[in-house]
Amino acid sequence: MTDDTSQNSPDVTTQFEALGLDLRALNAVSRLELEAPTDVQQEAIGPFVSGRDVCATAPTGTGKTLAFLLPLLTRLSRPAKGSGPGPRAIILSPTRELGEQLWNVARDVFAGKKMKAVRMLGGEPFPAQVKALRQPLDLIIATPGRLIDHLEADRMAMFRLETLIIDEADRMLDVGFRPQIQRIARACGTKRQTALYTATLTKGVRELAQSILRDPVNIGLAEPDTIPETIQHNLVFCDSHEHKLEVLDLMLTKSNMRQALVFVTTQKAVEELIEHVTVQGHVAVPAHGGMTTAERSASVNIFRRRKAQLLVATDVAARGMDIPGLRDVIMLNLPIHAEDYVHRIGRVGRAGKPGWAWALVSDADKRRLVKIEKLLGRTLPSRTIPSLIADEHREPRQDNDDLVRARAGRGSGQDLRERRPARRSGGADRGPGFKKPREDRGERKPRSNDRPERSDRGTRGSKGPDRSDSRRGQKPSGRPGAPRGRRS
Repeated sequence: MTDDTSQNSPDVTTQFEALGLDLRALNAVSRLELEAPTDVQQEAIGPFVSGRDVCATAPTGTGKTLAFLLPLLTRLSRPAKGSGPGPRAIILSPTRELGEQLWNVARDVFAGKKMKAVRMLGGEPFPAQVKALRQPLDLIIATPGRLIDHLEADRMAMFRLETLIIDEADRMLDVGFRPQIQRIARACGTKRQTALYTATLTKGVRELAQSILRDPVNIGLAEPDTIPETIQHNLVFCDSHEHKLEVLDLMLTKSNMRQALVFVTTQKAVEELIEHVTVQGHVAVPAHGGMTTAERSASVNIFRRRKAQLLVATDVAARGMDIPGLRDVIMLNLPIHAEDYVHRIGRVGRAGKPGWAWALVSDADKRRLVKIEKLLGRTLPSRTIPSLIADEHREPRQDNDDLVRARAGRGSGQDLRERRPARRSGGADRGPGFKKPREDRGERKPRSNDRPERSDRGTRGSKGPDRSDSRRGQKPSGRPGAPRGRRS
């Protein structure tokens, strides 16, 4: 490809140029239509361009990705220090979905440069990766486990390596990748530049940074304001994935919910939920890490123009997303990381306007709920739908009105209890949280495990595409899932 010659505001170009970016990176700024450097970009780009190690802490959605991709483009535009096979730069990502999203953003940023790049993510075939490693490469985007596989098989030449970037360092440690990161850092040699980016600076992240960074420039930006008081939290307990879909259908058809941002855990779950709601007569658009930046932007624009009732998204795809006037966020599963709950509900309740956060909670979500409530320092209120009360869940922790009353004053005032007859024996007559004695309830029927699919951090050599969070498990409901593997 030839260099893009897009034009941008001279003032914007000057601001980025002052940070040390070269012409190719400035052309990328124009292509991406950036308005001005964010705080983390303002602080991190200059030291990165000059070759310093960087440790940058900034909340999700503040532009950390471009804070290293733009200066990396500038550095890779310079002549390589050696010839032969192997990469000049490696970016580590904790999960396959995050790696795919990073790959798509990098493709947009590097569109004006002839670049040899390869992604090495868990679940992708080895042969193409092995073939690529025999050639000179500008960039590898990888999950730690997959990169370790190639290192241990002695397939990677690291003598040309100039820059190592650890993205989402806090999540790396959450899934147990610290030993792999340190192993990779040792393999990269001592003359490398290393940059680490994280949303939170935990004790573990500090210790990791101290072990792999040399005299770094430390950048720490404050977390955003606390959760607005105008957001109303609502937990709706469910028995299974199918039960969650019934509740969602009821919310969309019998309440005054004009639009909603719906969060699920995987790309496949996005596709399956859109198929489901489309059959129910709703218009929905996707946003997930497997889409290009342009494709996600197109979906968001359709939603903003109110041409779709639902935007179904994964966490990584919804970062930095701003939907003016959005009032409802629905979580089909609670997020793996408690901080993501805050990011999810932060899409509503802005500028003092009311917002509603709905979390459909099953047994698989209970541990996550505990972490979220610990982070928030409070117990979240629960709501019930009389005809769709969960059989096997704990009672609501306080006496709440039903789902319709939770939305009082929002429009039609229709009673959801008119939607359909009781879903379970005795359900229509039960008050919130009432449970029939076990001897009267008969044998417990097997229920959907409703386990949200992990992001890609599977066992070494895992194959195949991501599986949906709607996959039926074999373990009895309510039993905690087995520990996840650490290899990607």
